[in-house]
Amino acid sequence: MSTAMALSAPPTPALRRAARSDLDALRRFLAGLSLQSAYRRFFAGVRRVPDPMLVRLLGQDASRTAVVAVHDGEIVGHAMYALSPGDEPTADIAVVVADAWQRRGIGSRLVAAVVDEARARGVRRAGFTVLPENEPVRRMVLRTWPDSQPRYVDGELTYLVDLRPTWLPRPRLPRRARPAAITI
Repeated sequence: MSTAMALSAPPTPALRRAARSDLDALRRFLAGLSLQSAYRRFFAGVRRVPDPMLVRLLGQDASRTAVVAVHDGEIVGHAMYALSPGDEPTADIAVVVADAWQRRGIGSRLVAAVVDEARARGVRRAGFTVLPENEPVRRMVLRTWPDSQPRYVDGELTYLVDLRPTWLPRPRLPRRARPAAITI
């Protein structure tokens, strides 16, 4: 007698722009990070994030955009970019995913969402500042931008990547008519 097991896919959190109403959920999310995850994101073992910093992390001003991954009403991931000043601004991107949700592609999806937001604003470059031991983010950057080479400065790696599309869509060709059935 065989028993059939129903396999279900793990839940996929919804991505959306962060809103002011996410302040308390973001506070709970950040407080729930392990010291390692908090250190990898903020370069410090943060336990409590001050309210002014939480407001900046919501990305509600003209120079910032934030996206959150949400499951059952709780934030399980956060990514944002902040534009650096200059003639050609760079979107400085940061991402963090709750420990229980890591290694499911959520960080890559969050980064793709903020990159799309930056491209829509005409931003042509992005930067990632990463601790050398942060292998998951380093691998994600190299998977997405395989030619990127980091600069090592003051114990941190900085990747600068080009956000301009490197391919052009192929023109749509008309569908060929199917040959008539051959009968013998």
